[in-house]
Amino acid sequence: MILQTISQLKKYNFSNELKLYLMNYERIDLHRIYVFPYNILILVKTDDGTRESYVRCQETGTRFKLEAGNYCFVPAGLSVEYCLLPNITYYTFHVGLEVNPGIDLFSLCGDIETGDGEPWLTAVDEVYAEKDEFLALCRLRETLLNFFVAHWPKTGFRSEPLPAEFRELMQDVKTGCDAMTTVESLAERMRMTPEAFSRKFRHLVNLSPKAFLMKCLTEKILVQLCDSDKTLRQIAEELNFSSEFYCSRFFKKAAGISPAAYKKMVRETTHS
Repeated sequence: MILQTISQLKKYNFSNELKLYLMNYERIDLHRIYVFPYNILILVKTDDGTRESYVRCQETGTRFKLEAGNYCFVPAGLSVEYCLLPNITYYTFHVGLEVNPGIDLFSLCGDIETGDGEPWLTAVDEVYAEKDEFLALCRLRETLLNFFVAHWPKTGFRSEPLPAEFRELMQDVKTGCDAMTTVESLAERMRMTPEAFSRKFRHLVNLSPKAFLMKCLTEKILVQLCDSDKTLRQIAEELNFSSEFYCSRFFKKAAGISPAAYKKMVRETTHS
């Protein structure tokens, strides 16, 4: 038995967090490229067969047709072409599962995965039929966790806990970073040169500290766009960007979509 003491569990107290950013049952007409800092799970409910919907990984070039009864899982951080046409209806979940602060379990998976979605469609149908709101949310989290366990990464994932000082640093960056946070300032906190810190950080999490900062800052903007009525100017000021323009440019470079377009997409899917 691996888990024997509470001290082992405490190593993951700042992670092992399932986060739902967006969920919906929808039929839309969308064709563009996105890079999201969380995972996308699509469960295709119906397909009239008249037009072809698909997703395509920009890095590998692989193209996956979306058909009724199938699932499509897009790992966090992939650049993906989404062609979602009105011929399909589907459940979609924008969801993350952190194994370490700011690091998603699937962030090192290099391609999209598809397969039989019927068991997950059945489970989600039952969740949506549940009348108790809190119970429905708990059952949904259970279903998504079961999906993640069933599709555990085969490569890239490191199960070894981070050293405490790096885990605390990453937690602080995740919650408190802004546009003024630099790799140099993080290295200084760790009493290391920027070069040595970057090498150590990449060795521990397979990600450069600069990319980690960019990911955490993108997610903070994204959450604000989803969960508040703040203007982009207010978000830019709170996160210490020099201007609204630079905040918008940063987000578009990271996510492949402007903040305004992303907020519009969220509102449209939420109310569809």
